[in-house]
Amino acid sequence: MKHTVRSLGTILIWIGAIAIIANFLTKILFQFDTLSAYSPYFFASILVGIALLVVTRI
Repeated sequence: MKHTVRSLGTILIWIGAIAIIANFLTKILFQFDTLSAYSPYFFASILVGIALLVVTRI
């Protein structure tokens, strides 16, 4: 169970990070002035992933 939760945390971090980096690159390369509507969810995904990793290390 511990490894499953740790894997889920890692997956959440990767999903959030890839989405935010892609959003940032799109904004820079194509000079769009808008952010994705889902950006807060991706930041939350990263935070939840980090929290899960910290909790499973204890």
